[in-house]
Amino acid sequence: RVTDDQSATNEAQVTIEITPKNGDPSNDSGSSAPATAMGVYDMIWSAKNNLDLTVNIRRDSQPDEHLTVDDEPVSEASVTFLLTHEDGIVQNTWTFQGLTDASGNFRAKVPRAANGSYQAEIWALDHDIYVWELNLDADYTDWFIK
Repeated sequence: RVTDDQSATNEAQVTIEITPKNGDPSNDSGSSAPATAMGVYDMIWSAKNNLDLTVNIRRDSQPDEHLTVDDEPVSEASVTFLLTHEDGIVQNTWTFQGLTDASGNFRAKVPRAANGSYQAEIWALDHDIYVWELNLDADYTDWFIK
């Protein structure tokens, strides 16, 4: 029901159809299926002049509760992680947040990273379609730059 500025009213019934984003699984009836699980497939560390950490997010497309190279990458997932560095005396912490690209990767960089132990901890993983399942995540250990 709408009312204009002279108090005249009119009514109409409208049906609104919500179309899922690309990649949203559908069931046989055409309606949206329940959300699919996603998790951290890999963390790729590299160091030259900088410390680079790439987090790869995939969805459990089998769904077998295990992420493999055959599972599909998740683009536009919001990733938040904490990177901690300790050199035995001082501890530094950085928080990184961003969206994954079409390959499911989110990359963070620490320029001129110092020697010491580094640990990354995922704090949040959000997406409009997929749900973060902690049991899909891999267990990553500290990483030391020499």
